[in-house]
Amino acid sequence: MVYVKDVASTENKAVEGVVVFQVGTQRIDVKLGEAEAVDAAAQLAADIKDAIGGSYIGTVKTDGNKIYATGNYHYLGKPFDGEEPEDAYRHSVAYELQVFLGKLHDKKDGETVKYPIVRYNSVDYTWHQATGAAGDFSGYRADGGTGDSLISVLVEASKAVFPTYKEGTWTVDMSVNGLPIQFVVTISERHGEPSEA
Repeated sequence: MVYVKDVASTENKAVEGVVVFQVGTQRIDVKLGEAEAVDAAAQLAADIKDAIGGSYIGTVKTDGNKIYATGNYHYLGKPFDGEEPEDAYRHSVAYELQVFLGKLHDKKDGETVKYPIVRYNSVDYTWHQATGAAGDFSGYRADGGTGDSLISVLVEASKAVFPTYKEGTWTVDMSVNGLPIQFVVTISERHGEPSEA
């Protein structure tokens, strides 16, 4: 989906590898070659990582257009002893990704959001601003910002890779305005624990 002044266009459709801009009333499509799209995505990933400023929950690194997030079972949302399950979200990889997506949305040209569309599994997700209602939060959502949140969809999909608490690696392929980004999650039971001497 292509958005013009934050309104979904019924005439224009998004195409992978094409970045769409509007200047005045003129639509401009820029088709990036694969290498250029990966390079632009790598710069975007590095910029977002810098914007977060090192305050990560897990271990987060970037390599090109790949963002690597590594942690232990608590990173999957396993509560610490004495912690309520609903509080465990704040130290999870899902929360880490929510922060990343929030910083992505914060990138603007003046008042215009630079990255209004995140695509995952052939579905476009656009930003929804929290209304203040109980349980409502800001984030990228399907159906023009009114449907399921991207985070909830990813959490549900992750259950196929990490049932309960299990080690493994999961690669999430998404695109941001046509730029390919990979979010690679690795869970290791003892990650972050001191090694024995």
